[in-house]
Amino acid sequence: MKYHSTFTACVALLACSLLPAQEDAFPYDIRGTNYTPVTSLAFNNVVAMIPERPPGALIRGQFNAKLVQAELGRMAKSGVNNIRLLPSFYGYIADRVGYMSCLKTLSRLCHERNISITYQVWSGVTSTAHAVSADGVTSMELWHELIGSSVTDPYNFPVLGGALLRSAARQQLFISRGGTIPPGEPWLASIFAEPGNELLLMSGDYGTWPYNLKPRIDGYLDAIARFFSADPDGRLAFASYDLFNEADATQTVPPAHAIQFIKFRVH
Repeated sequence: MKYHSTFTACVALLACSLLPAQEDAFPYDIRGTNYTPVTSLAFNNVVAMIPERPPGALIRGQFNAKLVQAELGRMAKSGVNNIRLLPSFYGYIADRVGYMSCLKTLSRLCHERNISITYQVWSGVTSTAHAVSADGVTSMELWHELIGSSVTDPYNFPVLGGALLRSAARQQLFISRGGTIPPGEPWLASIFAEPGNELLLMSGDYGTWPYNLKPRIDGYLDAIARFFSADPDGRLAFASYDLFNEADATQTVPPAHAIQFIKFRVH
């Protein structure tokens, strides 16, 4: 991971204060790997942590506990004892209850195999091509696609579900074609910067961001903090937080904005 030096210092100082520290012993002998379930279609970190639903359901994820169990088992046999989980704020928005249920299941399966979790909170990495989103804005950010078409409806689930399904379908088609871009498709892959590089470019004060994002961000962070500090499965599996992966993935975001965004959550 690479960071601006100023941001590295910020992360080092805030790592213990952004989210509640855990009392469990930290596994210093770490043999780790990045991880997102295979059903993420290699890159779609949004749908990877949402439960599977029957056809016709409004929002359908692709989390599969049996496949996760098999993957974790193989990693444990190879000596891995820590995963840096690549989760999704937007997956949480899509299905709060389902997301937290999948996180609990994954945490339990990790602990059963003596694998701890480093939870990546935010990420500056994105692997999408420019596309015109539902609100008519040309963007690389998923938040445009998910919540950009209705100012009055703060959740806008039909648009959200449709965006997730389109994203997953395009990614699957991309993979099935051996990594070549299908004709006429604007998406290359579907890893999304979270909360969004374009948002951070606007301001580090997320209270100024559009579409009611501040309470969503606060709710997400509070839910994750409660889970790893109070839920038995969360506490047993927890190792650490990765506050912001590759915050300098785009050179257009001023480091001061990213630092300001992180500082808002110090308590």
